[in-house]
Amino acid sequence: PDQYPELHAYVTTQLDIEDTLSRRLKRLSPTEFEDLLHPVFQEDEIILIVVGGILGAAAGLAQMRLGWGGPGAKMKAAA
Repeated sequence: PDQYPELHAYVTTQLDIEDTLSRRLKRLSPTEFEDLLHPVFQEDEIILIVVGGILGAAAGLAQMRLGWGGPGAKMKAAA
């Protein structure tokens, strides 16, 4: 777009990509929309699962350490 602004504006206007995509995506069912997006995230899926597990474990350990949960929570918080 920076090198040929006139061409970019012309193609954008003629193809009306934004409106076309908007209309077609709104017609998709939730399942179809998920099927459309799944391949985009599929290669990063294992990374998201691992990072989520690590962050969840860290949050759980922090809660235990600070006394925000478990059977002795009141005693630790009061002490």
